[in-house]
Amino acid sequence: MQRLLFLLLLISCFFSSASAQQNNNWILFPSGLKLSWHQNGVNIDSVFPRKLFSGSAFEGYSAISNNTDNLLFYSGAHTLWSNKFNIMRNAPDTTPFPMFHYNGAQNHLILPVLSDTGLFKCYIAQEASNSIFLPVYLKAFWVSPWHINLWQPDTGKVLSVDTLFYAGTNGDSTSTSISAVKHGNGRDYWLVYHPTLTDTFMTWLQDANGDLTGPFYQKIGPIHPFHALDFMRLTFNNDGTKMALLMWFNIWIYDFDRCTGLLSNPVVIDTCTNCWTEFAIDFTYASTQYLHGCFSPNGKMYYVSRADSLIQFDLTDFPNSINRTVIWYSQLNYEDPNFWGICDIELGPDRKIYVGTSSHAQDYTSQWGPIDSGCSYLGVIEYPNVAGMGCSFNRLGLFLNGYLSSQTLPTIVDYDMGPLIGSPCDTLITTGLFELNPTPQITLAPNPAQTEATLTWSGVREGAFVLRDMLGRTLLQQELNASSGSINLNLAEYPKGIYLWQVQSNVHAQNGKLVVE
Repeated sequence: MQRLLFLLLLISCFFSSASAQQNNNWILFPSGLKLSWHQNGVNIDSVFPRKLFSGSAFEGYSAISNNTDNLLFYSGAHTLWSNKFNIMRNAPDTTPFPMFHYNGAQNHLILPVLSDTGLFKCYIAQEASNSIFLPVYLKAFWVSPWHINLWQPDTGKVLSVDTLFYAGTNGDSTSTSISAVKHGNGRDYWLVYHPTLTDTFMTWLQDANGDLTGPFYQKIGPIHPFHALDFMRLTFNNDGTKMALLMWFNIWIYDFDRCTGLLSNPVVIDTCTNCWTEFAIDFTYASTQYLHGCFSPNGKMYYVSRADSLIQFDLTDFPNSINRTVIWYSQLNYEDPNFWGICDIELGPDRKIYVGTSSHAQDYTSQWGPIDSGCSYLGVIEYPNVAGMGCSFNRLGLFLNGYLSSQTLPTIVDYDMGPLIGSPCDTLITTGLFELNPTPQITLAPNPAQTEATLTWSGVREGAFVLRDMLGRTLLQQELNASSGSINLNLAEYPKGIYLWQVQSNVHAQNGKLVVE
């Protein structure tokens, strides 16, 4: 038993040391700045001219470094960039269209492929229109940052692109907000996505080879009321067991099972009953909509930003009690031309929380800003684990050497999150430590089918079978109360086409496609 415990500690330390510095370089894409954390503070360097890709350049971006603090590559303006600050070879021409879509600040993610240190997956919810009804592609880019040849050294290369989800232009659901968290084994990743106009979460599981299983669907609400302008953020706490959903004027906290990827027990921690109506009429509540959220390093505090304020929710006694404290509030009205605001917030490598800043007077066509404009700074929460005003927020906390703040900040993934020690889903440890559940055996035949098909299963505990159309709408749901058995499915009423099926239990999920002829 002592040998097994020592093995667990070794694996946990390996994951931590291998990824401890992967977030140490931030690219503030619209400002052309690189922020690099080190023992003595933060270096701020202007590394490339500001990319004037219209207002959409102020949307999401992400970056990743190696474990020696060197920037590998980054994403921004819906495409991928090498550490030489040039567009990667084979990166798609996704230059944004000339329309300002401010809501896409969480639409980029970069995840390592752990079986190959020279391979990464970059996920981008890519807008592809200048219409208010934005067709959105959720795409996965296979990236090799060290793909070198004699003609183009060190520029990196996009190897291939997969489309995971497409939302069309005719009122279909869409979203530009994605998030990721480690699986309970401390190696794989869950990718979480919530399309608008639905009450459904979609999840995929990326394994050590970068391969995906999914999507898996879970109808656990809430329904996002708009097609576009999602203003939605998905944020995980320090151990990945809680997920905060921020949507316009409301905030929910969910339990998250890192073994199964299932959400449960949603709790509303803040809401505004009048804001929806007033906002739709005259934009009155524009300054009160939530923009971004971030957990403290210990997971007990949750911070949210609005244009005019920064709010802390003390979750120490959650869900029994929740203490709400306004940490900062603008002294000027949102409509005042001299208004100074805040925007996105993210946890930095130094365990402080950083806050993007903005103002109505900010000149987005210029890389430089007046030093006293209030926009040449990032705000800083010095002690985010401390409840109340003791967290010490400074709106002018980090001076950007006269350059403008980006408003939005890069999407951060906790690459350091370790396995759930002793959990049945810690599949990287020998089964001698505990008894793992046998892998379920599931078949759906014939496939293709015509009027009926038979579902046969074994090794499924407390599971359910779900059949959906290609839009994710549930057509059939059947509880699997026995660990093994078979049922006949009547398909006579379903039109010819491709359908998605899924069997999900507390410890296993499997999905596939069914063709009806």
